[in-house]
Amino acid sequence: MPQEQTGSGRHRVESRRQAVLRSLKTLSSQRHSRPEFLHRVRIDLRRLEAWLNLIGKSRAAETLNLRFSPLSPLRTLHVLEAWLARRKAPQPDIRKVRTATRRLIGQLAEDRVIESLREAVEAVGCLDRDPNSSRQRTIWQQHRAYMTRLLATLRHKPKRKRLHDLRLQLKRIRYQLEQLRPHSSWEREFLTRVKQAQDTLGRYEERAAFRKLAKQFDLSVRPAITKRWRRARKRA
Repeated sequence: MPQEQTGSGRHRVESRRQAVLRSLKTLSSQRHSRPEFLHRVRIDLRRLEAWLNLIGKSRAAETLNLRFSPLSPLRTLHVLEAWLARRKAPQPDIRKVRTATRRLIGQLAEDRVIESLREAVEAVGCLDRDPNSSRQRTIWQQHRAYMTRLLATLRHKPKRKRLHDLRLQLKRIRYQLEQLRPHSSWEREFLTRVKQAQDTLGRYEERAAFRKLAKQFDLSVRPAITKRWRRARKRA
C-alpha cells in the first residue's frame, strides 16, 4: 500500500478535471473529432474516476463511468479503421467501418452524451484534496481482496468477461498508484507489471471486439482478424 503523500495527486487531478471540461466543450461543438483527441479525453475521464474512488466519492465515480461508457464503441471503431488502413485492407472494408463510425457519432450527438459527461464532471466539484492514509489503506485492501478472488476464478475459467473485469481493475489500480506518485522500488516494479498485464489483456479485448465487428460487417479480412484474436486470447 502506498504511503500518504501530501499534495501528491490533488493539484494534478483538479487541473486534469478543468482540462477535461475544456476538452468536452470542444467535443460538444464539433460533430467530428480526431480519434487521438477523443482517446486522451477518455483516459483523463478514467483517471478522474479512479481518483474519485480513492477519495471516497464512489457514487460520483460510478456516475462518471456510466456517462463515458458509450464512447467505448466509438474508440473501437477508430482503432479498427486504423488497423485496417495499416494492413492495406480492401477499401470496401474500410468504408463499412467509416459508415458505422459516422452513424455512431450521429447517435452520440443525438443522445447528448458529451453534454451529459460535462454535467457529470462539473457536478463532481473541486478535487483539490488528497485521500488520507486510512482511506488509502482501505482501498488497497479492497483491491487485494477483489483481485485474489478474481484471479482464483480465472485460473479455473479464464472467460473473456472475467479477463475484461481484471483489465478494468488493473487499470483502476494503475491510475490510482500513478496519481499518488509511487516512490518505493516495489511500487514501481508493481506498476510496471500492472502495465504489462493491462497491455496484454487490452490487446485480447481489442481483437475480440474486432472479431465481432468483422462478422457483423462481413469484412473480407475476417480470417486474418480471427487468427490474431486466437493469438491474443492465448497470451491473455
